[in-house]
Amino acid sequence: MHKPIKGGSSINIQGLECNIPPVGKVFNKFTNKLETRLIYKRSEKTEDQYWEIPKKPEDISRALVLEERQRQVTPGYFEVELQQYREQEWDRRMNGFWFYNNGKPTYITGLHYFYLSHWVIDIGYPSYRTIDKKWFYFWQYCAEDPNCFGMNEVTQRRIGKSFRAGVLVYEVTSRTKRKRSGIQSKDKEAAETFFDVHVVQPFTELEQIFKPTIDLDKGLAPKSVLRFFKQSAKGASSIRKQEDEGSKELKSRIDYQSSKNKAYDGKKLLIYIRDEAGKVEEQGANVYLAHGIIKPCLTDGDLIIGKALYTTTVEDMRDDDDPDGNFKLLWDESDQSNKGKNGRTKSGLYRYFLAAYECMYFDKYGDADEEKARAFHKSERDNLTGQGLANYIRKYPFSADEAFWTSREGGIFNPIPIENQRKELGPIDSEDLYTIGNLHWEGNKLGSKVIFTETPYGKFKFHKKFDIRAECEKANSVRNIYGKFTPTMKATRIIGVDPVDHKMTEQAGSRASAHLYIKYSLVDELSETFVCEYLNRPEDPEIFYKDMALLAFATGAPMMVENQKPGLINYCNRVEFEHFIISFGNTQGIPASPKNQRLLADVYEIYIEHNIKKIIYPNILSDLSVFNLIKTTKFDAAMSSGWALVGSYDERVGGINDIEKPKAQTYDFREFMI
Repeated sequence: MHKPIKGGSSINIQGLECNIPPVGKVFNKFTNKLETRLIYKRSEKTEDQYWEIPKKPEDISRALVLEERQRQVTPGYFEVELQQYREQEWDRRMNGFWFYNNGKPTYITGLHYFYLSHWVIDIGYPSYRTIDKKWFYFWQYCAEDPNCFGMNEVTQRRIGKSFRAGVLVYEVTSRTKRKRSGIQSKDKEAAETFFDVHVVQPFTELEQIFKPTIDLDKGLAPKSVLRFFKQSAKGASSIRKQEDEGSKELKSRIDYQSSKNKAYDGKKLLIYIRDEAGKVEEQGANVYLAHGIIKPCLTDGDLIIGKALYTTTVEDMRDDDDPDGNFKLLWDESDQSNKGKNGRTKSGLYRYFLAAYECMYFDKYGDADEEKARAFHKSERDNLTGQGLANYIRKYPFSADEAFWTSREGGIFNPIPIENQRKELGPIDSEDLYTIGNLHWEGNKLGSKVIFTETPYGKFKFHKKFDIRAECEKANSVRNIYGKFTPTMKATRIIGVDPVDHKMTEQAGSRASAHLYIKYSLVDELSETFVCEYLNRPEDPEIFYKDMALLAFATGAPMMVENQKPGLINYCNRVEFEHFIISFGNTQGIPASPKNQRLLADVYEIYIEHNIKKIIYPNILSDLSVFNLIKTTKFDAAMSSGWALVGSYDERVGGINDIEKPKAQTYDFREFMI
């Protein structure tokens, strides 16, 4: 599939040019030659030509037993028809198979043939589907590409993804010596279920010709590991004798582990399966970080010697517990159209998405009626709105972008405009959106000129149309006659801040967050736009305080600071920057009270309705898609940007402070009358 074949053809599958042998030929992996094979035809009538399992010898199990008995008398004996069947099926398993499908010669890979003809799933033998043919083509390309670590798949439920993964890990491992293959899922219980249902149960149904010697000490249906070792059980004479087909033990194994990041750390793996990669549930497990640990398990020096399959259904993918998006980040870094100088994607994987309209209605030839499916889903979508529509779109996506729509219950904002904006930003290169870098004081002197240094790993992400270099040259802040530093742009700009006070640990979830916002203006093209984002985990909060002073001074913008964590406010008071803190009466900052949080939500609801297309920061959009008032500490970007919006609504600011003000003292002057 990876290399062109002389006289063959090709098909582009999601960006990979998959190469198919010439009609009626296969590349024989035993001889390394292109050889002719019969094209199977179930009927001479075109309309009756579709997939069926080619006829097998009658009662194979009994024939194998009789053959084995004869071998005990005559070593080396084999039954002719049975031996021909062995050679035929191993040839098809390794080299692929041609059959007529609705009059068209159709090639399927050896793994696909093995899956269709020998792998019994929950409904019996799998049906032939064109979408499966393409999936196995895609996988074969990944397997043959020396610069590919494997495949990253996103699809909907109940289309056989786990059974495909099960046959993959078994088929490759069960014909390879001295190798280990591993399985992880969303937790250890799920991995155990996958191992049992999608590997062990189909294994027990296999014909003996595809069963290597196994360790019967683990039983005929092992619970934790499938060992292709010689029998180690005691009392072996009482157990059915294994047919070993004249081969020695493979000394290979398939097992499963919990979803912990280091479960396979240091182990060499032939095949690695990560089922439900988007739904990791065990504490501390992170599929993105785990992949960095798995990659060395699949290499020998700079050579890739093993392959991985990450697969997940689209519902309830978890990306809320990790600010990097976890599985979404792994997906983004698996784009086969974006490779580095080494010829590899950032993750080393190639990604594969199956749309809902591709896997709903099938004819007897395995082809999908995409038009009918689209019409059905469109009708369903037209009957829904808001959260219900978002849920349906994510469950039955037409695109990978829709698959990553956030539809978990609890979000209080309309998800449709938010997700549409996320989709719009998706294909735009970050270099076209942001100027990224760091700020520092000239001469390291507070209150001097602010210097901007551009770096892709900077903490400040400025809107491309907001010229931060030019701003640093302006007198946006001054020192008044009392020696206090004062912002001069407070009528047009504001910074919302969700601060931190304590030193951060690696596991800490909260980040220091700030957003610079341009207030409403008839003349500024950036009117009502967030033009800077700061999201950082400082080792020391003092670093964060200095960064905020730099941002405020350079842009001349006052800060709306949540005051439950007063560290930033205290710092500003200490360094003569208190005029940069918005106050209400004698209270500096804004209390994060339930009343004020509701105000923030109200203001954001209005902003989403009218200005959602002005948001270019995915962190804000991700937070808004799941935002609720129950646990606002999870939404750093939404809170800091929200405080900026609250502070920009001057007519509403008066109602912000929850501290009860003393009533004005009144006097009854009649008391003093004579």
